[in-house]
Amino acid sequence: MVKRTVFLAALFFFALSSPLLALKGVEVSKDFQPLSGYVVSPMQQEFLIDLDASQGVAAGDLFAVIQAGEKIVHPVTKKVVGAVEGAKAYLQVTRVQSGYSYARVVGMIDGAKIEAGDVVRRYQNLPARFWDYSGRGEGLFAELKTSLPHLEWGEYAADQRFRPAVPAPPSDQLVGLTFIYDGSRLEVRDPYFQVIRNYGTASAGAAGVAARPAPAASGSGMRLQPAPGVPSYPAYAVPAQPGVGVGVAGGAVPYKLDEKPLARGGGGVRYEAAFPGFRNVGDLPPGIMHSDFVVADGKRLMAAVNGSNLFVYDVTGGLERVAQINLPYTIDLLAVRWWKPAPSGSLHLAVTGWIFKPDTQQLSSSLFAFDGNSLTLVEDNIRYILGSLDRDGDGLPEVLLAQHYDKLKFFGTRIERGELRGGKLRTSNLDIPVPSDLAVVSGRYVDITGSGQKELAYVRNNILYLYSSDGQTRIWESNKQMGGSLAQAMHDIHEGNKAVTMEILETTALEIPPVAADLDGDGLPELVVPSAEKIAFGAVEGAIAGVKKSWLAVVKFREGMFVKGTIGEEMEVPIAGLTVTGQEVLFIATEAAKFTGKKGNSYLLSFPLR
Repeated sequence: MVKRTVFLAALFFFALSSPLLALKGVEVSKDFQPLSGYVVSPMQQEFLIDLDASQGVAAGDLFAVIQAGEKIVHPVTKKVVGAVEGAKAYLQVTRVQSGYSYARVVGMIDGAKIEAGDVVRRYQNLPARFWDYSGRGEGLFAELKTSLPHLEWGEYAADQRFRPAVPAPPSDQLVGLTFIYDGSRLEVRDPYFQVIRNYGTASAGAAGVAARPAPAASGSGMRLQPAPGVPSYPAYAVPAQPGVGVGVAGGAVPYKLDEKPLARGGGGVRYEAAFPGFRNVGDLPPGIMHSDFVVADGKRLMAAVNGSNLFVYDVTGGLERVAQINLPYTIDLLAVRWWKPAPSGSLHLAVTGWIFKPDTQQLSSSLFAFDGNSLTLVEDNIRYILGSLDRDGDGLPEVLLAQHYDKLKFFGTRIERGELRGGKLRTSNLDIPVPSDLAVVSGRYVDITGSGQKELAYVRNNILYLYSSDGQTRIWESNKQMGGSLAQAMHDIHEGNKAVTMEILETTALEIPPVAADLDGDGLPELVVPSAEKIAFGAVEGAIAGVKKSWLAVVKFREGMFVKGTIGEEMEVPIAGLTVTGQEVLFIATEAAKFTGKKGNSYLLSFPLR
């Protein structure tokens, strides 16, 4: 019994002291185990490989394209027992489909060629660094080196000697992995220093601190494959990736194209009042769920709602609150849109509300007038989902859309035009063509293709849709990465059922509309769209269901194709609205509410474009 007690005590001590076991939910060995497949075919600027999520493939994974070398012959039996293999190129998975995945080239030996039928192996012979910011991670390094022998590990002491004071992109920029350990969390970053795996707690530590240039590191290997003649993206001192755009004046554009921000496990730092790569313009009232921006009378105005109040701010040169009004009642779901009913009239704000209780669920929207200094309630208890569109292109949305509620889909197919008559909201038949599945709260007109006709862009069910000017022809849709609004409605899809249970509820998000702006100066606007990777209910400590991470996506029409990219860095908070000025992107970030009901903090952030 004494021996057994001593053994259990020693085992318990080992479990507490082992860095690898101390990390929560560690799956390092599984995530980085070798996996073999084949190149199927080239696809535009990428390649298809015959592996998918069912085999554990995730966006961000790196695959070596194998080049077979000299055969190895047994000296006695004379049988071929293998071949000397090397990597002629490296691919990084950008998106995963059913049965196959897309991958881009990130490194290639001069003169090499990738062909259909080439063998690919995940993380095969890939250089790996280990940066220990805790001072006690040598044991973890040894375990990683033992469990992942196919990676080309450096020496522990040498890695610490050359690591920067805070994590930053390695100056040599080899195609390889960087493992960053801070005592409670292990981050794994790809050659472009993007997080592709994250293990352990999210407490703020050394890893994930704002990047600074790193000192030179020793070693050799395959270098990143840049696009010829394309400058580096200025946020990180790394070579440009294939597809990075160039402005008309030859300068670097303020976004990265062909990036894949969605990678399993990302994040790594819990951002609160400080955000990576963004300037905090000022704090907002807690719990901002939805916002909208307009430029009127030389001012850039922001309207924002948080379930209890409607706010108007002047954000022309800072953050100045100019008006506030209590909502008629506390609303579960909110969306807000500016509306200019008449050219000479005042601005209005259309607020969509949703009341959900076990015995009641109904739309209860409101309309407010804004005179430049104050807000006045015009009408409440409106039974429509309200949105607006700037049809004539003057920057002021003159069309109010009144969308009927559908108990199965929330956004109904019947959309009417709203008008003010006698101080009351009235509806009539809509006289402009719109898609039948439009979500009116997130629509925006933009000529993104340069055709001279405005396309209609909107987000619904985490997908960005683009329709031609006839409102009937869908010209593009994204994969399911767009949106991520905190404004989410739960609705009972079984009409007349008073005993609401989780089995009969659907959740619908009222997404933030995309914004159009010419970011690179080529005369064509790009779309800037809030994007997010969602989390399941209760997956974040103390938080209501929201997003795991968010980012600002860019959609660019180039050479007859729609290309996606990103602005700035990822965050761990949802985006609740944005606008683009000539100098910066302004957007609202709101932390998720807690199970206790406490609203999350909200901030107005800025990312410089010049």
